[in-house]
Amino acid sequence: MRQHAAEVLGKIGDARAVVDLLVALQDEESVVRLSAAKVLGKMSEVALANGLVQALFHDASFVLQKAAQVVGYYTIDQRVLVILQHLAAKDPVEEVRTAAREAAEKYANKLRYFSE
Repeated sequence: MRQHAAEVLGKIGDARAVVDLLVALQDEESVVRLSAAKVLGKMSEVALANGLVQALFHDASFVLQKAAQVVGYYTIDQRVLVILQHLAAKDPVEEVRTAAREAAEKYANKLRYFSE
């Protein structure tokens, strides 16, 4: 049932599905995790970028950590750097702070590269 839900979210292809798909990556059933990963891999870059930015405001630490780790691959929005820096400084979970700090450093370098 949860595998089917992940597949349906993928067919929608909307940025709002990204958070639910990231949550599904933690599912106890490997088939659900695999389905969610496949769906995320097939989403458009625009939908994925928008969804990952939305995921940076989620309350689940796993979602925050994963969104922070990959959002920089899909956008060059300056506001994302501010969000990552805030998470790196203020999130109560060490894994999220670490992921956000590392992502912010890489993202800052990417923004510098594209501004030259």
